[in-house]
This record gives sequence, structure tokens and C-alpha cells, in this order.
Amino acid sequence: MPLPDIQQLLDSKLLLAGLSPVGGGLIGNLIAVLRNRVKTLEYTVSHDRVGVSADDPVFGSVDGRGFR
Repeated sequence: MPLPDIQQLLDSKLLLAGLSPVGGGLIGNLIAVLRNRVKTLEYTVSHDRVGVSADDPVFGSVDGRGFR
């Protein structure tokens, strides 16, 4: 039995119907792998209170508890 040439293989609807799901599965898997590479970064923040005491005639008395 002779092997079909490339043009006959490309025109074959049966071959196209068989390879389409395989190609779609491979492309879908590639997209899934690339999407899973995106990660959410987690971070923590600490706030240190910095206080300055002052007694100014314009701004009043300022201490660590707020304005007076």
C-alpha cells in the first residue's frame, strides 16, 4: 500500500478531525501553564509612630496624642 502524499493528508477531513482536538488540547494546556505562572505577591507592612512634641503659638500644642 503506497503512502499518501502531503496534499492528500492535508485534504483529509478525517485526519483534520482527529488532529484538531489534540492540537486544541496542547494549546489549552500551554495557556494554562502560562496563566499559572502569574502569582499574587504577599507583603506585610508595619507602621511606626513617630511623635514630636512642640508648643507653637501658631499651631498650638502638639504631642504624640494629637493636637490641643
